[in-house]
Amino acid sequence: MMGSVDDHVKELSTKLNLTSDQQTKVKAILEENHQKMQATMKDESLSKEDKHARMKDMHNAVHAQVRDVLTDEQKPKFDAMVKDMESNMHGKKGQGSDHDHDHK
Repeated sequence: MMGSVDDHVKELSTKLNLTSDQQTKVKAILEENHQKMQATMKDESLSKEDKHARMKDMHNAVHAQVRDVLTDEQKPKFDAMVKDMESNMHGKKGQGSDHDHDHK
């Protein structure tokens, strides 16, 4: 489903041209969040809906935290990436995965 935290940091670094300082901060945010997500997934007391709602909240919190680390030039790119990821997650039922076939 998701790559490792390092993969994620690498991808953000490449696409947003993060400084090493930004990479360190982003990695810390993602690692902390990764642990929270793992704990949420393992929490047997939560219903599937609760887990889903919590994960969504965590994603939004992470995006807000990462955004705080970025410069004004990087923010629009990050917003576009987030939008892209969300449309990929929700678009699996038809649209979203069709892009690849348009070029040939």
